[in-house]
Amino acid sequence: LDDLAPGAERNIVISGKMIDATPGEEKTFRVWGGTQALNDKSSIGVVFNSLSNTLIINKASIEAKLYVGGAYQREYASGSKETINAEIRWVNNLDTQINDMEIRARLSGNALDRKKIVSDRGFYNSSLDTIIWDRNSQRGFDAVSPGESGSLTFSLAPSAISATGMSLIDPSISIEVSISGKQSGDGFALNELSSKETKVVKITTEAGFVARALYGNSAFVNTGPIPPKVEKETTYTIVWSLSNSSNNISKASVRSSLPSWVRFTGKISPNSEDVTYDANTKQIIWNVGNLPKGSGVSRTQKEVSFQLALTPSLSQLGSSPVIINDAVLTGQDDFAKVDIVINKSSLTTRLTSDANLPFSGSQVVE
Repeated sequence: LDDLAPGAERNIVISGKMIDATPGEEKTFRVWGGTQALNDKSSIGVVFNSLSNTLIINKASIEAKLYVGGAYQREYASGSKETINAEIRWVNNLDTQINDMEIRARLSGNALDRKKIVSDRGFYNSSLDTIIWDRNSQRGFDAVSPGESGSLTFSLAPSAISATGMSLIDPSISIEVSISGKQSGDGFALNELSSKETKVVKITTEAGFVARALYGNSAFVNTGPIPPKVEKETTYTIVWSLSNSSNNISKASVRSSLPSWVRFTGKISPNSEDVTYDANTKQIIWNVGNLPKGSGVSRTQKEVSFQLALTPSLSQLGSSPVIINDAVLTGQDDFAKVDIVINKSSLTTRLTSDANLPFSGSQVVE
């Protein structure tokens, strides 16, 4: 504001929109004035004066609230292959009748599949990307009584995020819901009423986790009898492969453990991957860290191999023993802000991913 001469006045106008408030809630605005701090131009060094003003939030004359999946919140997250079910709950908060009420749901976003929009009695105008409910499609919208309420439903579906091998950037769908109507005023004048809100559905990334057990054609030369023999050691290679479609994943890791009859040989490929093994708990952890979007789609998938050694017991004769227990991939979708969890079942000596191994080569023999 620079310098102010004695008796000088300066007006500042700030306009905005209340985005998080409920009827009856109080919101307070506070203002401080003074001299600028010497070491921080964005702070006040000496406060000369301050004031505050409190507002009470009132209900809108008419309102339409958007619920996605039964929840009412600012943002939502949905899977790339899930149907998004939405509901608009409307109400006339006035003590007078509203005429010619109309509700619109305007749809946009790079993940919107315009061919998969389904509406209950509303008309989807594709040129406007808007679903419209009015007196022509909705009974009773020509005259809505005081306090009257109702609901409307529609559904959406995200587009195929990686069908062409190119992943979308920050895939999302925006839904702007607006409601309007006319109120008869004094002298038969009509008051135009309106209200609107916007919600965003963020589409979660499609992560992939493949776990395989191999004997041949792997990163290591495996040894030992096939089929496995009682009290003889046979080595196997475990391969974990990760893919990721549209959003970066952070803090990713894969965890599993070994049964008592299997040991970790210490061989890892590539050596640069952060794989740790705890001999006391027999737990294996692959600290993946960041898994970039497009992995396994537009760029190379993330993969690690490690070697295990099985020594079957006489009690396992005729069975296909577990080589490694269930595994779980965890991480966070950085765009949608949701946790990623993918579980994989244990792997046995029945090597379904090794085409060169005969079916009879999985069961323990003497």
